[in-house]
Amino acid sequence: MSQELEELRQQRRKRSVVYYSLFSIVFLALSVYILVSLQSIILPIVLGFLAAYLCIPLLDMLRRNGIPKAAGILILFASIFIIIFYVSREVIQLIPDEKGMLELRVNLQYQLNDRYREYMGVEDFDGADEGNLFYEVFGDELDPMLQTINTFLMLDDEETEAFEEYREAEDEEGEPLVSNHTWHHYEQNLTDINQMDLEDDIVQVDEDEESEEELVEDEAADHSLIAAIINVASIWLIMPVVFLFILVDDGRLKKSLISLIPNNYFEMALTALDNVDNAIGNYLRGTFMEVLAVTISFWALLILIGFDWGVSLLLALVAGVANILPFFGSVVGLVIIALFALMEGHMGGINPLLPFIQPDHLLLWSVLVVLIVQLIDNIYFKPVIYGSAVDLHPLIVFLAAIAGSVMFGFIGLLFAIPVIVILKELYGTIHRELKAYFLIY
Repeated sequence: MSQELEELRQQRRKRSVVYYSLFSIVFLALSVYILVSLQSIILPIVLGFLAAYLCIPLLDMLRRNGIPKAAGILILFASIFIIIFYVSREVIQLIPDEKGMLELRVNLQYQLNDRYREYMGVEDFDGADEGNLFYEVFGDELDPMLQTINTFLMLDDEETEAFEEYREAEDEEGEPLVSNHTWHHYEQNLTDINQMDLEDDIVQVDEDEESEEELVEDEAADHSLIAAIINVASIWLIMPVVFLFILVDDGRLKKSLISLIPNNYFEMALTALDNVDNAIGNYLRGTFMEVLAVTISFWALLILIGFDWGVSLLLALVAGVANILPFFGSVVGLVIIALFALMEGHMGGINPLLPFIQPDHLLLWSVLVVLIVQLIDNIYFKPVIYGSAVDLHPLIVFLAAIAGSVMFGFIGLLFAIPVIVILKELYGTIHRELKAYFLIY
């Protein structure tokens, strides 16, 4: 009888192994399929979870001070909405209108070509000058890049006509809407384009000859743009819904997950969830503090070299948040700050606090600012502020970022490191607990 019972137990174990193995494979395949198919809603859902996760301690603090839970959730939701509204309003105010955008492109193109001539030691782009040693070595590779950027920045016929109309118009004081300084840049850009032989790359637009079919296509494009905007807005409405559901949930989601765990592994599951919770908390706190430190560093140094404080704050925020992206964030910050430096404070003026900083060399000072902040970040902020929150080898971080971006694009790049941190903590906890309960050797 005991032998038959033992045989039944062995058969049950085999069936259990087959059942759980098949279930795990199907669950993993289905999860990957869902993640790939629903990439567009992953970011709003995850951000909603993270925002709620960060607000849970604040909600507990409000409840300890006698504020009801519903009122606390309303206060947190309203605070986040006000912050987003205020930041968005400030960003929108910094976005130039049509005339400002045309001036921006003209000045940026001029500054780019002017700095290129200065740093390469050439007088013009007709190929007559040999340039300095750096240009002799790298000129053949850099010239096509410069021509590509000029092709992107130069005005087409329709934009040129609008720009010339702004030049002829006058403001309330009788001055031309386009300053003489900017108009000089525009004329120099035309000279540079002729020397680069880029006239054929300008898009020709003739509204009088535009066919009825093209008008229908333009109208369809406008409708598709409106539909795309509505679609994006509806997707991002998921974020506040997830945020509210998690705060109202009061731990029921966690209890539901725990209830799926067999009793034999109940304590191990609780330990794993607690450790993952601590790992996520450490990662978020470390990331937030590092972003704050990097942002403050950028803001102070950009103001020091002469950027307007509002523009400096916007650039610092972008560079600080971009720093979350491993390896690529620093490049994003460098490119954005360098572009604004090339425009010599076109968005707000340059007023250096240090007397030896000249606007003509603002690009070099801006690059130096990025290098200094990155050096401080790698030497002090990451090891001290991060601590052991992300105890991963740099090679693993790099490969995880590349793999995440290849599989899921920007979302994969953004969340590759926290996913690796969670998986590492899960594996380490489960492995230790299984050994502690003598379930594995």
